[in-house]
Amino acid sequence: MLKALLRQAEVPHKDTEGDIRALYALAATNLNLSPKGESLESYLKAILQGLTGQISGLYDLANKASDRHARRYNPRRHHAQLAVNVAFTLCEFLLASFEYQRTLKEKISNG
Repeated sequence: MLKALLRQAEVPHKDTEGDIRALYALAATNLNLSPKGESLESYLKAILQGLTGQISGLYDLANKASDRHARRYNPRRHHAQLAVNVAFTLCEFLLASFEYQRTLKEKISNG
């Protein structure tokens, strides 16, 4: 999903990149979702920092508990459900942010 979003936004990235932390960093920068933004309220900065932490957690879960690598951890059903719900929420937010930014650019270019 992150690669598809970056392609849509025409953001250069390595198509072979598998680190979702790096892909999210590119997407977040492009969508103005950096928690370092000076015009952001403190509560928004905290939420955006939390998203970065969630991405990192999903990355670690995929590496330690998925079937794509040697499994070091066997997640319980409620852990898997949490990961799926976090991933869904992140995707939904990123898509909404992408649409918002695209609409904003169109309004600016149309004057």
